[in-house]
Amino acid sequence: MELLALPPAAAAGCAAAYVVYRARREADSGKDAPTTPWPDFFIGAHAQVMGWTVATGDAARFKTCFPSLRVVSP
Repeated sequence: MELLALPPAAAAGCAAAYVVYRARREADSGKDAPTTPWPDFFIGAHAQVMGWTVATGDAARFKTCFPSLRVVSP
């Protein structure tokens, strides 16, 4: 395993996806989302910037938040 730093370019993608998620959650359920993005948003943004594929059991969230991201789900 190799630990990689989060590229600064991923910050904008993470923030943009999280803003959309928070707005959608509030509109759909009337509930506030946490003020700090979940790790999935950082993972998705990092993968998108690097051109990687994400393997996840929650493909719907990744595909909704990061439409251009390649996602593999069992």
